Amino acid sequence: MVKKGHLDEYIQLMNEKGYVLKEKDIDHNRLVFNDGQEGEQIYYKRFARKYTMIDGEG
Repeated sequence: MVKKGHLDEYIQLMNEKGYVLKEKDIDHNRLVFNDGQEGEQIYYKRFARKYTMIDGEG
């Protein structure tokens, strides 16, 4: 869970783990990461007024 509008913090965390942001699909609330061999889709949704909940792999 991150503060609303602070998905960059999560993206930075994934970068530290070796993942690179490939696509940011705002229409479907999805982030697509690639670690060189395979991709990973992360979905997120609004939670309360102040937070965004990261749902994980879709």
